[in-house]
Amino acid sequence: MNVQDEIKHLITKAVLTLNLAISEEIHLEHPANADHGDYSTNVAMKLFREQEKYKNLGELAQAIADAINSALESSSAVNKVEVAGPGFINFYLSDTWLIEDMNSKTNGEMSIQKVQGKKAVIEYMQPNTNKPLHVGHLRNAILGWSLIQLLEAQGWQVHKATINNDRGLHIIKSMWGYLTQGRRQSGETKAWRSLIEEWVQNSDQWVKPSDMEDERLNKPDHFAGHWYVQADKEAENEKVIQEWKEMLIAWESKTDEYHQSVRKLWQQLNHWFYEGYQESAELIGFTFDPEYVKYESDIYEAGRHIILDAEKKGVFIRLDSGAVQAKLAEYNLPDKILLRSDGTGIYMTFDIELTRQRSQLDADLLVWVVGNDQALYFQQLFAIGEMLGYGKREDFKHFAYGMVRLPEGKMSSRKGRVVFADDILEMAMTKAKQIMAETGSQERLTESEYEEVAKEVGVGAVKWTMLGQDPLSELTFDVDTSVSFKGYAAPFVQYTHARCRSILSKVGKEVGESTTVQALAPDEKTVLRLMYQFPEVVQKAAEEFAPHHVAVYLFELAQAYNAFYTNCPVLSADNEATKAFRLQLTAATANVLKEGLRLLGIQAPEKM
Repeated sequence: MNVQDEIKHLITKAVLTLNLAISEEIHLEHPANADHGDYSTNVAMKLFREQEKYKNLGELAQAIADAINSALESSSAVNKVEVAGPGFINFYLSDTWLIEDMNSKTNGEMSIQKVQGKKAVIEYMQPNTNKPLHVGHLRNAILGWSLIQLLEAQGWQVHKATINNDRGLHIIKSMWGYLTQGRRQSGETKAWRSLIEEWVQNSDQWVKPSDMEDERLNKPDHFAGHWYVQADKEAENEKVIQEWKEMLIAWESKTDEYHQSVRKLWQQLNHWFYEGYQESAELIGFTFDPEYVKYESDIYEAGRHIILDAEKKGVFIRLDSGAVQAKLAEYNLPDKILLRSDGTGIYMTFDIELTRQRSQLDADLLVWVVGNDQALYFQQLFAIGEMLGYGKREDFKHFAYGMVRLPEGKMSSRKGRVVFADDILEMAMTKAKQIMAETGSQERLTESEYEEVAKEVGVGAVKWTMLGQDPLSELTFDVDTSVSFKGYAAPFVQYTHARCRSILSKVGKEVGESTTVQALAPDEKTVLRLMYQFPEVVQKAAEEFAPHHVAVYLFELAQAYNAFYTNCPVLSADNEATKAFRLQLTAATANVLKEGLRLLGIQAPEKM
């Protein structure tokens, strides 16, 4: 039984003693003012409306509090209970229990309640193979990974899924751009069919990533993306648009004369993309379960068959133009085209098949991590899934997040150019090196340690920025604010963890458990009263899909520990008992900070 359950049990028992009945779930919260206790409940207010015995709310609250106080001998956690304000009942935890909780965290036990037999599939990232990851992908990856860690910490079996968007007109654009503009020697202008025949016969006539003068384009995914940018300059050219359509049809139609040639070029550009993408994935720190990695190119055809079959059955309609449409008025949503008039598929074509596959996995939770600009799309997809019998709309969850912006003038890409994830990470790591050099890290760390810690600090700072506030909020990434050893930023929490480890390393032995309760200094108790809340914060963050709750908590704990460190000497404490207790507190704090950072996907360096 955790402490919340124990308090609820005490309340229930007291209410029954007064011959009253609780008809609603007991709600506990932490008072904003720590002087008002560790937990507070409004149960007296709920009961007062349903009974006639007590004419005064304060009298009822006091009766409940008295009944609880008389039973406190059976509680190891609660020290006293008081009534405050208009009927609130406040609970104060005992120092003995707080120290026992600290001991468990020193041993690595975080007391997070586990669910049993729950299974989730979380899809995140959804990269396009025609361009490198951009800042939006970065927030997607970081939020998705953190949600996975939070659910796993609660005992969920989580399958990490992704869909690679490797087909469609946007992919064709990149291929066309490379084909028409990537030759080593520029020649006469030719139609795409002539060019692709030449490429198949001698691809060495076209440049490769290592040939590019721009160092950024030496990274293969940026190289692939470069040709999309070049092609997109022709987006208003009707002749070029027609060539793109022809190439898309050739890609999709196995009977087309140029199908094999177009597919070969497609495979080459995809290869370059995945080579660079994997490098970025390793730096950011995210992975997928191989059997849950899907490719749009593999499943879009199955999606077409579903749509065509449903159209024959009258689930969807065929327009005069030949396009197939889902009528969604009954869901109060706009209608949605599912197949173009020329028979080619759109993004939702494959997503319908993917939803069908997911609906058969016997999962308790199906999640799509995608920006909030796609809210309408997912409302339509889930409605169509319901129309097709894949489940109720409420069975599917869109984990939406807000856009990432950049401060004007601080980090401006060339007008019209996407800001890439690699650029932001590189800037953050460079800034981390600069700050670490100023704080003397180069003197404390070896060269390899310095490089590794700078990477962990820089990447961690970016992740914190993406996670540190409500996912739906838009945020501005400012490298100077994000990579800071002060204020609400990951390096501040990482540095506090490293400070704890530095203190412990000077002892040179395992820290034992505190077995005696001494009079706690105010700063000691502040840390303890935050520490026990960690499991609750994790549970709240997981249930609400809100990792920022963990970030806020870690920042507050780090602040409290630094105040303790300033006011309460550890290694030079007045006596051995106090020293042992404070070392114990330091070890427990370090463990909680490390575990909390892990749940955010952030490394906790031992030294900084």
